[in-house]
Amino acid sequence: MAQFIFGIEEMDEYYKRALAPRRLVVLKGHPGSGKTLFASTMCVSNALKLGHKCLYISFQEDEEKFVEYSQGIGLRTTEAIEKGLLKFVRLPLISSEEGISELLDEISRIVSEYKPKVIVVDSISPILQVAGFEPRARGLLQNYFYNMPSIVDGIAILIAEIPLDENVYTGSGIDFVADIVIYLKSEVKGNLLVRKMEIKKIRGHGIYISDSPFKITSQGIQVFLPPLIEDVPPPGPSVIILDPALEHLEKYISKIRLGESIYMKSGGGDEAIYLTIAYASHANKAKALLVSFRRSEEEVREMIGERLGIDPVRIEKLIEEMMVHSINPAEKSFEESLGEILYLAKRLKPQILVIDGIDVPLMLSDSPKEVLLHVRNLQLIARMLNCVILIVDYSEKPNDPLLRLSDIVIVSNLRNGEVCISAARKGKPFDTRCMSISMLEDYRELLARKLKEGLTQRVSKTPMESGG
Repeated sequence: MAQFIFGIEEMDEYYKRALAPRRLVVLKGHPGSGKTLFASTMCVSNALKLGHKCLYISFQEDEEKFVEYSQGIGLRTTEAIEKGLLKFVRLPLISSEEGISELLDEISRIVSEYKPKVIVVDSISPILQVAGFEPRARGLLQNYFYNMPSIVDGIAILIAEIPLDENVYTGSGIDFVADIVIYLKSEVKGNLLVRKMEIKKIRGHGIYISDSPFKITSQGIQVFLPPLIEDVPPPGPSVIILDPALEHLEKYISKIRLGESIYMKSGGGDEAIYLTIAYASHANKAKALLVSFRRSEEEVREMIGERLGIDPVRIEKLIEEMMVHSINPAEKSFEESLGEILYLAKRLKPQILVIDGIDVPLMLSDSPKEVLLHVRNLQLIARMLNCVILIVDYSEKPNDPLLRLSDIVIVSNLRNGEVCISAARKGKPFDTRCMSISMLEDYRELLARKLKEGLTQRVSKTPMESGG
């Protein structure tokens, strides 16, 4: 078991053993960037999960707001306080150099009485402001904060403010003596807010990632770190039958292993995609999560219901295995959207994950390369979750990077009044079949009829017939 944790799943996995006793952590960033919530997460998580008493010292926020905001992201702050594992102390701001020694004496007294293993100071900026550039005062503060982890024989977390009009923290030399320095920042891209975390320093640990997007949710803080390649398994032995219409391409794609990634460049309507996913979910008795950047949940169900001749209200009950979630890419950055997708995938554990309309965020993004980078990480995470990931693109031309990154590629195009479907596995030549539009429509009608019959039979079964 780890001696101390960040309390953020992705960081605890990625930066194992970074938090050892006598480590000094500096969290810095602009106002509202998430510093207090990050520190609260570390405080409460170490208290409740590892039993380490945490002392949280604030100079501006009162305990009521601290509890309200921290519990708003799912932390059990009140429970930690009631168990005596968290102590919140608000100290008055000092206004003169003479008050620095008195303040440090008071902190030392509280530490001596409470004996915490984790201590948070929120924030050091007003104290350093009072010290100004006076060498003696700044030296006193720097030495005190440097020794703080040794005093508690645990970890100390210092929060530092960066003014909104600045991008570099120049308030003290505390970065030089810190073991871990994390810079939380907020950026605006195309009028959308993007939160990023920059790991400036982790002593004794290699740093390979510059900026990592993160998200603050009601379930806590999510950090989007790329999977460690040694943790990514090969595709599993179980298979998913995607679409009987592709039986002629059986050696490539009619049976797909769990964990494989598929890129589909669709030249037809999205109704065919939704019908195929509904069929695959039902036929394989596999959970499917369809995340659409093009249609609302209601629209998707209406399109399936219309094809099946079933009331859209009943579709949700009939196709229990298929879950639909919609995201408006003009409302949320792709980084924010990625957080939603990962949260749903981890909670729902689907065997089929569909990203419907990847062309929309690619078109709207100021940095399509960043979107593709996140998609690649999503492919690897899907493999770790043992689910097939299908990325659907409605662009006129295939996306070359996605062609190269995926295990299986399916491209459908209209040629001279026919629909031509080409498919290939990575490193293999394409196999192509063309059919008339009327023939394809007949097939889709047959598929819809099979799906409707299967759904109707399942609903009509008595508890005894269904083994209940």
